[in-house]
Amino acid sequence: RTGNWTSRGSINKFEKVEIQGSEAVKKAVMEGEASIHTAAEMVDLLSKEEQEELLNGTKEKVTVEMVRKKAEDSILKKRKNHIE
Repeated sequence: RTGNWTSRGSINKFEKVEIQGSEAVKKAVMEGEASIHTAAEMVDLLSKEEQEELLNGTKEKVTVEMVRKKAEDSILKKRKNHIE
């Protein structure tokens, strides 16, 4: 194959981010602060509020590991609040 070719998986991720992502996530992708793969993980694992918190709380490029850590912290916080 020659020319610009994008996999169906990448197209699906772009569509997911466009439909379900916060404005901050969309902006991060457009400005190169997060890859489309990382942005799709944010949409899958974090609420829009959590997406905004993560992106506003870092000056570096957001990674999948950062997204997963934020999701884990959120789950632990919810469990702790539920127990109290």
